[in-house]
Amino acid sequence: MIGNQYARVVAIAVLERTKDSNLRVIDIALQLCNSAFIPCDSSYEVAVANRLVSEWRGFRKPLRLRAGDALLPDFLLTDTAQKQRSRCMG
Repeated sequence: MIGNQYARVVAIAVLERTKDSNLRVIDIALQLCNSAFIPCDSSYEVAVANRLVSEWRGFRKPLRLRAGDALLPDFLLTDTAQKQRSRCMG
């Protein structure tokens, strides 16, 4: 997704200064984000996040499971009436 105008890749780097006062990268982490810097796990999530933003939808992007959760949703819509949880048969 690097170079894609609808996505961003955020880099966090740990640097150290050398004896010659140059900087050396010790460690680096990259995070794929949509055009509004919302973290995403795939190019498909980037497309959905961009669509939600462009349509002014209210949503949250969960980044970790909560106690009792079986799945981590990609996004949680916050601009709709909340429905009762139903059990999946299976």
